[in-house]
Amino acid sequence: MKIIIHLSREQAIFFETMMDLNYEFELELLILAYHDFLRLDFSLLSDKDVHSRAKHLIKHYEALGKGVDLYDTRWAILEKLDLDDAEWEYLDLDQ
Repeated sequence: MKIIIHLSREQAIFFETMMDLNYEFELELLILAYHDFLRLDFSLLSDKDVHSRAKHLIKHYEALGKGVDLYDTRWAILEKLDLDDAEWEYLDLDQ
């Protein structure tokens, strides 16, 4: 069975730009960049403009990541949440 995944023009450009830049920063930063990217209004942008915006956001978040400890930031938030009944695959919050 063949699985079909539909990508928009914007998603294809973002992912190709990401690979072109050989992103080597944390996954969280890539997700944040992609989240900001999806909030843009693409309706009037050319393909080149979409590429330029994707490249800018990826590089922006890569630069931000050099001064941020995302693990500690994320863990400080998680400790305050009500996740006692959540089923984690790899994390034991009781330790």
